[in-house]
Amino acid sequence: MLPDDMISSFAKSPIARRAEPTILVRTRQEGNVKMQGGRTIGENLLTATRSLAEAVLFTFKEMGPLMKRGLPVLGVLILFQLASIYLLPQLTYAHKAVQTVLYSIFAVSWHRFTLLPESRSRPGFPLAFGMREILFALVAAALTFMPSLLLYPVLSTLLPREAAIITVAVISLLVYIALLFVFPAIALDQKIRLELFCRENFKLFFSYIIAGIIGLFATWLLSLGVSFVLSTLAKLTGDMRTLTIIFTLISSFLSILFLGIFVSTISYLFRDVIGIEDEEAAGEPPSPR
Repeated sequence: MLPDDMISSFAKSPIARRAEPTILVRTRQEGNVKMQGGRTIGENLLTATRSLAEAVLFTFKEMGPLMKRGLPVLGVLILFQLASIYLLPQLTYAHKAVQTVLYSIFAVSWHRFTLLPESRSRPGFPLAFGMREILFALVAAALTFMPSLLLYPVLSTLLPREAAIITVAVISLLVYIALLFVFPAIALDQKIRLELFCRENFKLFFSYIIAGIIGLFATWLLSLGVSFVLSTLAKLTGDMRTLTIIFTLISSFLSILFLGIFVSTISYLFRDVIGIEDEEAAGEPPSPR
């Protein structure tokens, strides 16, 4: 038997500390989930890929609620496009604004459905338009249009047109990545912590690249499958009107599916990297919706 003082001395040694198991610790002060004795989850190159995989499984599992939210939004957008073409051509100028608002209505609802169990059991129409959606749409519009409106006029005088467009696109993408967590924070009534969001998102930069490559490859394979099905139907039927209807239905379904996967991926990233704080814990009254 070893003396107690030798056991105590060994327990405090660096060797024993390195042998301790890795434990997940949530630090609410920093709003992050850290691995004790290791690096943060945000530095893991597969973080975004894991969130993407979880989002794919969740979206396919909850296909009914997804379509219940996506089809009304898509229907309104199609009606607006038809009205701008055949009735009021002036509505074309408002297309981007309407598209942004409709996306915000869908995204807020799906963010909450993904992460808040109480939202899944709430009866009635799942979409709403209130302060969450308005703030969400304003931020989305600012990140979409402001870089082009502010930067392109300046850069176009300093750089060739193609170089200015590429530069604006890269800057817009970096700004969007930096502020990505603002969207689930708005949807989930969380605090907007810009410094934390920017720091954690840039830690995930290469993780986003890996997940993006995987997502693009999967989309390419899916598009090949759809093209094969349509070409086979074209050879069998030769009816272009039927093929057009089938193509429209498939495109509509895939657009809703991809949008749901994208929103759920951001939701899971926010949950795992930032963490969700209860409204009561934050000292705020519960939201009425």
